[in-house]
Amino acid sequence: MKLTNWFHPSIKPVHKGWYHTGLNDFNPTTIYLESGVNWWWNGSKWGFFNENKFMFCDTQDRWWRGIAKD
Repeated sequence: MKLTNWFHPSIKPVHKGWYHTGLNDFNPTTIYLESGVNWWWNGSKWGFFNENKFMFCDTQDRWWRGIAKD
């Protein structure tokens, strides 16, 4: 999986979609803590799908990076 550089939580993704994030609000560039799953950005909030229902993530101040399409 090819990934972009990390972005600070104050910079939000432009596009809706799946992103690789840091674990909770930790800075993965200084503490190597990355989320074990990718998170969905719905255009305004981080979350995931559970039985086709969008569930918001408790931690919205996430470091993130894009997943390059092959």
